[in-house]
Amino acid sequence: MAEKTTTEPTRVQAPVSGQHAPSKLERGLEGFLFKSRWLMAPFYVGLIVSLADKALGRDGRMVRALDAIGPGAMMVDSVPFRIDLE
Repeated sequence: MAEKTTTEPTRVQAPVSGQHAPSKLERGLEGFLFKSRWLMAPFYVGLIVSLADKALGRDGRMVRALDAIGPGAMMVDSVPFRIDLE
């Protein structure tokens, strides 16, 4: 019976080009981009719906449905509710 031999893949490490101390501008820009990621969320949702619409062959019906839903209303005051399960 032949003996099984396994070879593990070799790991190649990327070259490191020294330490980089980010400047105030770089840190500020990084922080701004990180904090503003939620501003792009509606754009990404629209993009995903548009791509799904195209992939499923809906001829723009999903995008038109999303437009018909609209942005909705802002809820400022809410009334708590309770569901009795008994």
